[in-house]
Amino acid sequence: MSESKCKFPCPDCDAVFSRKRGLHEHQQKSCPANPFCDACSYNIPKDEWDAHPEECDARVMTCKTCHNTFTLASLVDHVLICQQDMLSPPRLKPQFSCPHCGKVYVKMESLRKHLNKHPEQNESA
Repeated sequence: MSESKCKFPCPDCDAVFSRKRGLHEHQQKSCPANPFCDACSYNIPKDEWDAHPEECDARVMTCKTCHNTFTLASLVDHVLICQQDMLSPPRLKPQFSCPHCGKVYVKMESLRKHLNKHPEQNESA
């Protein structure tokens, strides 16, 4: 860039811009003189820094249903899934096991059907 076109220097660093809009965007988003938020990885304008922790999408939040922690952005998606799981009927745990092969079933009827696959063991029992 030629020196005549660079007429908008950043007052906080060495960056120079040909347009006032470029300088403004730089000051708002990427000027290294602005404080850096480790949570969201952005340089935050100095005048917004005090309010930023409450607005930061990367701040850590806790799900009130399962008590796991998430960033705000991922908590929104998680809550939808977590609430769906809470509305679903509870899953039954397998408790009927085949004495021949160890396969486990939730329903006794399923185990009975499975036992027909072991005719030689059933005859000797």
